[in-house]
Amino acid sequence: MKHLLFFLLIIAFCSSCGTGKINSIYYSPSNITSVGLDEKNDLKVKANITQPKMRRHVDSGEPQELSELHLAWSPLKHLGLYANSHRYRESFFQSLADYDVVSTPYISFPTVSFDNSRHQFDLRMKEFGIGYYNKFHPNIAFEIYGYHGFGKGEHRSGGHKFDYKISKTGIRGSLTAHFGISNFGASLAMSKLKFHHFKNSYDQELKGRSNYLMRRPDQNMMQFATFYKLNFKFLEIHSEIGTNQSIKHQNFLQNNHYLSVGAGIDIQYIISRLKK
Repeated sequence: MKHLLFFLLIIAFCSSCGTGKINSIYYSPSNITSVGLDEKNDLKVKANITQPKMRRHVDSGEPQELSELHLAWSPLKHLGLYANSHRYRESFFQSLADYDVVSTPYISFPTVSFDNSRHQFDLRMKEFGIGYYNKFHPNIAFEIYGYHGFGKGEHRSGGHKFDYKISKTGIRGSLTAHFGISNFGASLAMSKLKFHHFKNSYDQELKGRSNYLMRRPDQNMMQFATFYKLNFKFLEIHSEIGTNQSIKHQNFLQNNHYLSVGAGIDIQYIISRLKK
């Protein structure tokens, strides 16, 4: 009993110093602010910068960086197409605590080892969607899109590199209320992620390992966001506050909460003005 209490005290003390082993997998969702197409031939491009919720208990060597480029086009009335590309990069130091129990014929006692490691993440994703948009009220717009995305990630730490690939399929919808140049709205997205093609720094396929994502490669995700837009003819300024959660079995790092700001240009409006 004394050894058990001593072990628990060591664990409690070390948990205040470090956060345990960090997961090698990172996923970052794209923004889900409304695509914003209004009529046939609409062509819009947007760019966003996202600030995830700051990590605790880590010493950041470089700031988190999450940028996104979004292109949308309506070839037919009520039909929308979009494509986006986003990248996440981060570098930080974290003190890791490893716990173990050493047993002898007479006594068992805990051991603790510490390691201050530099972690570098780099994730690149592409996403394509097709959907329907319409107004069921002069001031309220609705849209729904199905999408598919794919990408790859990399985690470097301690001289080793861990690579993986991601694919996702899902559906997203938005409601937007228009009040002059101001637009308010909310969006909801449901998606299924699949992690695959795990490789370590020796470029060997990781097969048969007891890895959490190898046992459960499919992850069901739900993302909710509210957004605000200001429209000035051809220019749009927007912001988004959102949360992204795994419905169950989340065993990877991600941006659970985030704030995004960006701007967009209505290319079709500019083209029409130049033709006059």
